[in-house]
Amino acid sequence: MQPIARYAFDLYGQLSRAGWHQADLALLHSRYKVGLVISYDLVRANWKPFIVHLIGTASIAAWDSNNPDLIAAALIHSALEFGRFPAGIWTRRHKLDFVAKHASDAIAKIIGDYYEARHQPLLDTQADAAARQPLLVHLRLANALDDILDEQGPVRTAKRIAELRDGAPGLLKLAAIAQQVNAPSLAAAFTEAASLSPAEPIAQEPGQGSFSVRRLAGRLAP
Repeated sequence: MQPIARYAFDLYGQLSRAGWHQADLALLHSRYKVGLVISYDLVRANWKPFIVHLIGTASIAAWDSNNPDLIAAALIHSALEFGRFPAGIWTRRHKLDFVAKHASDAIAKIIGDYYEARHQPLLDTQADAAARQPLLVHLRLANALDDILDEQGPVRTAKRIAELRDGAPGLLKLAAIAQQVNAPSLAAAFTEAASLSPAEPIAQEPGQGSFSVRRLAGRLAP
């Protein structure tokens, strides 16, 4: 499995080695700051800063793509669900307008589509959907792999990841979907993860529900 960047400078190094120019990286950095601003106090259920997940998702997406909109969208992909926007920006439309203003219309479109697809099982992705929305499917796959690698670590949250509950067969199906969007490195990573997948479904921990993002403020509160 290829290395996954966890810090912005590691991601920029990865992209630089892939042929990105300084101007492209500077533009991506301006979009990274959007993700940083709206997720500055978020942590995941294992208490890793949420921005680390966003960077990891972008890094995975960049294994097989140099599309700047895809990589930037990966850095903001959870904005509508978990983002902390400035005061007065409450509705989904206003949030997407904020992203469009500070990133681009194309990135806002990907993020909006990502939000709409959040309840559609990734395992059910058909070939025609992968052909119609390859960037969206690629982003969802990159997010799923980063989640899977996180969830299979020492902290197993109750986040509802069907790919984990289905074990190796589900991961191999995700590998096939990755091939459909021309992401061979991502497909290889899912295949490798399948060899490490638990034979039994991961038990849901009672009382945690599916919410795997917590506010840092809640952690630090007396």
